[in-house]
Amino acid sequence: MITNVPLSVRNVLAEHTWLNYIPFFRNARLAKVAELYEEAGENAGNNYLTAADYYESSAHYFADIGSSYRCAVLRMKAAQQYVSAGYLDKSNMQYLVASDIFKEISKLDCYVLCIGHIAKNFWIMGEYECAVKHYELCVKQNVALGKPLNNVEYLDNLGTIWSVHMGKYHLATTAYERLVCITGDYRFKYVLGLLNVICGVPFSKHLDKEFRMTYYGEYLNILANCPAKAVELYEVYKVYVGECELVNILLESYTTSKNI
Repeated sequence: MITNVPLSVRNVLAEHTWLNYIPFFRNARLAKVAELYEEAGENAGNNYLTAADYYESSAHYFADIGSSYRCAVLRMKAAQQYVSAGYLDKSNMQYLVASDIFKEISKLDCYVLCIGHIAKNFWIMGEYECAVKHYELCVKQNVALGKPLNNVEYLDNLGTIWSVHMGKYHLATTAYERLVCITGDYRFKYVLGLLNVICGVPFSKHLDKEFRMTYYGEYLNILANCPAKAVELYEVYKVYVGECELVNILLESYTTSKNI
């Protein structure tokens, strides 16, 4: 708990009056303390740990007066400060507390947001199984809420973790097939095609004729049928299709084995 108590908070806490024993005035006093701690957190600048302490203290006082939503929001703010300070484990603890509160008060969009942040922290820490578990939870909850568009980032992250970090290309394929169905985005179709090439399977039915006439489709066709040429033309096509770690995996596989 915080040791450097802001002067504004000390002044409020030092006010002793019989009114403090009346619930209404007691709660008003505690709410004022909570707001002052939050304000101190906002003004802490780059002192991330100090800001996190202030936000946690604010959350504690909001919890005391039964303001669950404000308490959870302050826990999220504390979590963000811990991320900035590089304390991802502490960040996840705050996000977990916040997610439990949001779930309890049926603020499920906020609940999913917290779980997504936990997943991202696990990803950064290299704990991929934990990251996958939490991203899958986000996807499942958004489906239950009837909000599939909210899953675009989560499915993309799942696909990246499964393919680039874990080598589970078939699982990544399922993620990008869902993304293509949700968005129709050419970038996701391109990644899906790359996964098809890596897995050695025919191109997905989602890679329609219109897509195959784009630069994405052209380069996919070259990768699948003439890998040596794909190596030569990589720098040319990269201008149009951008960089992708899966392309590097394919080209590295070719240059080391001469056979993708």
